[in-house]
Amino acid sequence: MRALKFVKHRLYGRGTVLETRHHGLELRVAFERGPEQWVRYEDVCSLEEEASPAPPAPAPSLSSAPSAARTLIEALRLGIVPHSHVAQFTVGRESEVAQIKSWLHDGPDGAFLLVGEYGAGKTHLLEYTRMLALHEGFAVALAALDANEAPLYRPKRVYQKLVASFGWGAPDGTCQDFRELLRAISRQSHDLLTHPYLGPVLEMLRRGDEDPERWAWIEGCESRCKPILYDHSTAANLYCHLLTALGWAVARRLGGKGLLLLFDEAEVVNMLVTRDQLARGENFVKGLVWACQSRPELLQEEGNLDGPQTRLRYHGHARVRFLYRSPSYTKAILAFTPTPALEVPYLKALPRMHLEPLPAAVWQSLFEQVVDLYRAAYGFALPSALQARVMARLRHSLPGTHQSLCQGRGGSPGSASLPRA
Repeated sequence: MRALKFVKHRLYGRGTVLETRHHGLELRVAFERGPEQWVRYEDVCSLEEEASPAPPAPAPSLSSAPSAARTLIEALRLGIVPHSHVAQFTVGRESEVAQIKSWLHDGPDGAFLLVGEYGAGKTHLLEYTRMLALHEGFAVALAALDANEAPLYRPKRVYQKLVASFGWGAPDGTCQDFRELLRAISRQSHDLLTHPYLGPVLEMLRRGDEDPERWAWIEGCESRCKPILYDHSTAANLYCHLLTALGWAVARRLGGKGLLLLFDEAEVVNMLVTRDQLARGENFVKGLVWACQSRPELLQEEGNLDGPQTRLRYHGHARVRFLYRSPSYTKAILAFTPTPALEVPYLKALPRMHLEPLPAAVWQSLFEQVVDLYRAAYGFALPSALQARVMARLRHSLPGTHQSLCQGRGGSPGSASLPRA
């Protein structure tokens, strides 16, 4: 694995590598247009090699070069399924995938719940859904929520995560980032020039005079630009308005299906410390769900601190509607572990999928893939008797405790703990 110094990430842009971990599989990079981030080695390219954004390379087969197989093994040990292998390690979920695909095509808006215990594979299924939705014509953004770094009562921090992960399938077949999406919108849309937040960026792009400060502003980073993108707990309406405007533009001006928002670890809404934080987090989730549903009353509320019909809280200095236009062309999937928060009315009414543990036969299939991977990496075949002993131990762990096979809370079928060769 070659050491890198100056790199480019297709979402975060250019940056300098500060340090590495996990045998070089992850890099800490100081990006020019945002905060430092830990990213995967496979997701960056050297600036000496990078020419233009490109879609992910096809996943190498398990019989590929030993070095590629060893890199994949190291990633799996860390509980990481590389993006290029997500489809390959998505097994035993045919029914769930069909249900999600049907929902994606069922109308231009809506929200959906994905419910499962820790280790059931929610994170992995969200990653697969991201790939599927990009192929189906959606712009997609995924945020892993966190009670400290990206809590739901701080909508701007959630927005930052969404923007950083933004992906959009451009007409030329490449997967482009948030900036490229706005550049495309600026060439196609006049409607949004009067938008209070997107308008200044689109005007900048139409002039051909790109200002790093303005880019940092619309991406939710520190900036002196106006109008202010508030980092207040009451600013949920501002960011819902922004996101639904993007969804509308993708569908109505770029010919796509709209915007799909994916939220992992959404149960953090029920883990907030104070009553005020809980109320603000619920305000954001409720407003976002209703905006994704294109609720008509959201278009009738403007200029209020508290919505007279919805009882949603609006920001005192940015009283834009939660919903830009109807339909919103914005959809959301929220992944939860079972929690009492799912019983609140605005979530209880949503369609949901309960992600059950994978059956033993599927784990057997995954185990055989891993055995083949070790054969490709190290050139030896695990004796049949030893395979049977290992699989017997795995089966013993499966009933009710299948998550013990996975490392961490984001475990998935492809993240089972692996022995070292």
